[in-house]
Amino acid sequence: SMAYALRAALEKVGVGWDAGDGHFLCRDIAQLRAKLSESAEATKTLSRAACEVITGDDDALLVRLMACMSVGEPQSQPPLVGHTLLGVLLGVPPLRRELVCALLGKLQAYDGGGGEYNVPQLLLKHLRWLDLDEEEQHNVIESLKETLSGNDSVRSEIILALPDIVQDAHHEDVMKAISGYLTDQGCTSVVLEALSNLNLDEEALQEAQKRTLQSLESIELADFPPVIKFLLHSVTPATCQTLLCQLRTSLDKQLRKPYTPGRPSQSANRKEDFATSTMMTLDALSTGLRFKPEVAEAFLKMIKSVETAEKHCVVDIWLLLILYRLPTHRKAVVSLLTKKVAAGCITPELFTHCAEKYSGPLFVFSDEIEKLADQLLRWPDAAVRRFACTIVVQSFKSFQEQQKQQRFRQAVLNNVIAHLGSQSGDERDSSLTVLHTLAAEVAPDMTSFTEQLKGMMDYVDNLSPNQTRSMYQTLSCFAYYRVDSDDGEFMLNAALYSDLSMLIRKQLANPEERYRYVGMIGAASLLGRRALIPEDEVSKPEPNSHLQELFDLITENVVRAHAEYLPFMMDELYGSLFQRAHSAKLSPDLIQLLQPWLFAEFRESYFTQCPADESPSIWFFRAEAEIVLNIHPLVQKQDESVEAVAAMPTQASQCVWHSGSVARHPLEALCPHLRLLSLVMRLAPEDWFDRFLGCPISMFPKEELDKSHTTAEANQLCLSLYYAIQWIRETINVFHGHKSVELQARVVQCVSHLVELESQLNCCLAQTTSFSLPRAVAPTCLHVCANPARKPRKGPSSKPASKLPNLDPLQQFFRAFDLEAFTILNYKAVCSVSSQKTIEVDLEPEALGYLFRELRSVVMANLVPAKRGPVGAAAVGDASGNWYACAAARHTLPSNGEAKVLLQLVIACCRHLDKVQHISTERASTDGFIQAKTHDTHTDTRQAAHFEQGQRRGC
Repeated sequence: SMAYALRAALEKVGVGWDAGDGHFLCRDIAQLRAKLSESAEATKTLSRAACEVITGDDDALLVRLMACMSVGEPQSQPPLVGHTLLGVLLGVPPLRRELVCALLGKLQAYDGGGGEYNVPQLLLKHLRWLDLDEEEQHNVIESLKETLSGNDSVRSEIILALPDIVQDAHHEDVMKAISGYLTDQGCTSVVLEALSNLNLDEEALQEAQKRTLQSLESIELADFPPVIKFLLHSVTPATCQTLLCQLRTSLDKQLRKPYTPGRPSQSANRKEDFATSTMMTLDALSTGLRFKPEVAEAFLKMIKSVETAEKHCVVDIWLLLILYRLPTHRKAVVSLLTKKVAAGCITPELFTHCAEKYSGPLFVFSDEIEKLADQLLRWPDAAVRRFACTIVVQSFKSFQEQQKQQRFRQAVLNNVIAHLGSQSGDERDSSLTVLHTLAAEVAPDMTSFTEQLKGMMDYVDNLSPNQTRSMYQTLSCFAYYRVDSDDGEFMLNAALYSDLSMLIRKQLANPEERYRYVGMIGAASLLGRRALIPEDEVSKPEPNSHLQELFDLITENVVRAHAEYLPFMMDELYGSLFQRAHSAKLSPDLIQLLQPWLFAEFRESYFTQCPADESPSIWFFRAEAEIVLNIHPLVQKQDESVEAVAAMPTQASQCVWHSGSVARHPLEALCPHLRLLSLVMRLAPEDWFDRFLGCPISMFPKEELDKSHTTAEANQLCLSLYYAIQWIRETINVFHGHKSVELQARVVQCVSHLVELESQLNCCLAQTTSFSLPRAVAPTCLHVCANPARKPRKGPSSKPASKLPNLDPLQQFFRAFDLEAFTILNYKAVCSVSSQKTIEVDLEPEALGYLFRELRSVVMANLVPAKRGPVGAAAVGDASGNWYACAAARHTLPSNGEAKVLLQLVIACCRHLDKVQHISTERASTDGFIQAKTHDTHTDTRQAAHFEQGQRRGC
């Protein structure tokens, strides 16, 4: 009946009904409106019929009333968009009031049904942009407010349509009405979109911002993009700083709490949903900052004002990357970021957290990350370079799924490898740190970049010894890598291993000394990595045993052909195996290869049977000792052989190293041999190994120290003392951890022997103008002379200058103590050698002072960075070109292990200092606190700075 009444009323005004597609047909809209305005009776009838359709239950007929109608001749053209029959009727003033009331009533009664038809949206569409008078406008606003509060099913559609329905004069009332629905689920975005479309004055806009900020706590992350869009679009200079701080805080809280989808229609996959919401949030921030330079400046000031690392958050990383994308702010971002990183405010851990939890959103800034990391790797500050290393490593670990991410990883890897050719040693160190970390953490993923990794070998000429060692260790980890985890099986990268072994073989065969050193570092690193793997655990079968091949390569090119390089090779092998032995077990196959080389030749090369009676030339004699270390006799024979070599230079190798009259191995290899042997013996202990601790030493009668000698004889005495000192220092390194109280007693005695030997060397050096160490230890003649006389002070208290020689030039060539060796300070009760009773044995004051001095040197060597030598050809060695000193450097524990050992040593030092009378007295009179007197302000300031830097790193 409603359809019939509507059709009849329309026919009176000339509107037809196409029964085929259901469209109304009108030849001329202007003529239709004229007829409706002229005929009051027809208008009244049509209005009654239209209102019945609007308020009725036939939604299909209502939708037809609000659908587009055809204009012109029937079948001539499709329906004209924008012209509906209801819209034409609303344009007639006599019909408008009743139709608007009917539309508002329909909205209030709408219950969410309608099936396939979105009736509220169609109704609100016809309420937009109507020319209503003030009374009609007021009625519309009040009716829509009532509908908003009572009908949840149409709330979102009404809020979106309100800015177009209500005139500008009433926009402030609309803002107050809809801002209360900001926290309603599903309404946040539509409310903010409506607020953005309202024409508000400054006071009303600030009120809208205030209401929005108050609701931030309860807004979900999925609704943050429109929030950011509205706030950044409406921000003013007066409210900028406060608004941005609250926005940053609220966004950080949203990222910290567990994610809950904001709308039921979102994806069920919460991880993807979270990533999508985060990326939309970043896009909103990026858009707002791009078109609001003043907001970008305010964000920079806000980040600059954050003073501590605890107050910085992931949002700061995102903001800096967004601002770095803007060319006008790139320089300011780099300056701010480097200052923050150097001050310890923005830490690598913050970026790590950002990359691990938000890898998907972070990949949006892949281009900025690549450029920023490349720029920071060149930065002079070490903390900034470490931060750049973290950026690269975490990007590699996080960006690895899609093809675009693989291209990003390849580009970043090429940039990192290119830094190896830099003229800056610090820059090369940072590049190697990145590569070594990648080898340790994501080596299986790096197999697809084998060709890029081979490019590392092209920069070997530009690296220092330590950098060369790091590069070869990294390449070895890439050549042999574990799958899945630390307990996974080993895999072989055959292509990389083939090129690496070929390069090492060429370097060992090269006549230039520096390339042989490089080749030995490479061979030791590759052998150390391969030594971790038992033969039956390599997934891809090897055509030949790589372990045997590498060992044969070393013995042929070093042990037999050039034994003068043996000390360096042994120290390199120890360093390579030491680092692995702390994290994994060495292969039994390696021990089988090393046993004939180390066990048998060590005793035959350097030791003889101990005589039954004490002799003046046997120092530190013990009646129960079984062997004697031949030092002075071997020094004499070695000098005789060197003189013979001068006459027959072509037979130098056989004459010096393989004749029956001298040791099979040079004396320079004594301590490296012991150190390497100790590592193997730790894995396969033998009782006879303990005999080397505290064994007597065959030297010269001590009366020779008081006699005058020629320069050559004095050099022999000094060299013998030097080797004896080296031997005892290394035995302390090797045997300090024994639990046997008898062996602990011998270690304590060795410290006293060291004090005595260094004092004797000090006296012996006074008889020679120059003392030459072996070339394998020091490449140039080392001049050790008396301390230069200072100008006497005026007055009676002036003292003559010391005439004793200065041992400082020799200190760099002594075997360095391991930090763990100082645990002998914790010895409390040891077994006396002369009796079997356990008695209290304290370190002598001279020995205690000696250990304190050495401990300070070891600690300072870690805290104060070493000075770097020139770059280029001289950079292949250390500052003096001495490769051996680099190989003999002590090998440290991981940083956390060193911290624990050092803490125990501090307690031990305090216990020993308590026994010193004047310190004990001062401590008792000052409630336990002692004020140390500063002697070097610059040194103390530098140490304090390094301590603060260590605190920032969490050490």
